[in-house]
Amino acid sequence: MASGLTVVVPAFNEEASLREAITILLASVGGLGIPLEVVIVDDGSTDGTGEIAENLAHDVGPVRVVHHGVNQGWGEAVRTGIANAKHEFIVLSPVDNPVTGPQMVTFLEALSGADIVIGYRLGRAGYSPWLALASRCYYFLVKYAFDLPFRDVNWLHVYLKTVIETIPLRLSGIVFPAEVLAKAHRRGYKIVEVHSEMRARTVGRPTVSRPRVIAKAMADLARLWLEVRREARRG
Repeated sequence: MASGLTVVVPAFNEEASLREAITILLASVGGLGIPLEVVIVDDGSTDGTGEIAENLAHDVGPVRVVHHGVNQGWGEAVRTGIANAKHEFIVLSPVDNPVTGPQMVTFLEALSGADIVIGYRLGRAGYSPWLALASRCYYFLVKYAFDLPFRDVNWLHVYLKTVIETIPLRLSGIVFPAEVLAKAHRRGYKIVEVHSEMRARTVGRPTVSRPRVIAKAMADLARLWLEVRREARRG
């Protein structure tokens, strides 16, 4: 495993913004002077996302693409990206908020002595009042269901590859970051928080706002809660 940074970018029907997001990401993070790769996971897109991703891999350097034949969910796309990562540090970067160089400096500095670094937001830029309320409700539900001491559970994460590979992760949807935190916290891994604000999405609709995504998230949370309780009973 090489010393450097793998940026995992799950993408589902992001043809309107993928090229700009990756270009911005490479321009900003690429200037840090550390080995870098971007792994785009085309999660069964039905628009031109897959073709754009392949063109990026051909045109702009350290970009690789993995395709899912059908849409499998954000968490499954992240797991695919992690499985294909070549470097020791892994960051999850959404298309609508590509990670920046200054953010990565903060995260990587915090990784000294930590296993996982998570970002926390003070606001929800670009969210409608309904979506902001739903986001806060989701946060408190996860926080108290799994006794987590963190200020955010669903934002930018940076993992040590050797750590994330030891955690049994099963969920395929947007609950994936909460699953990581619930299981890593229970196993005693050191998790550090850093302040990292989001930017308002300029194109498209947030996946999390779709009713079927919300319904799946609630079902996945229930499954995760039962799994964690069973683990706790076994000691």
